[in-house]
Amino acid sequence: MVAAAPSPGQLRRRHLAGLARIIKRKLKKIQYRPHLLTGCLAQTGPTLDTPAKP
Repeated sequence: MVAAAPSPGQLRRRHLAGLARIIKRKLKKIQYRPHLLTGCLAQTGPTLDTPAKP
């Protein structure tokens, strides 16, 4: 017996679920490594300091 091929909608849902899982995992790693974010900001110029109120 031959199994039916998954529909494009099913493939998209499965792909999006896997992509969301990967993104969550990578964001959690960054959360525990603040030097990654600080180094990235140092390269681009912005700071994490709050702006002074006028």
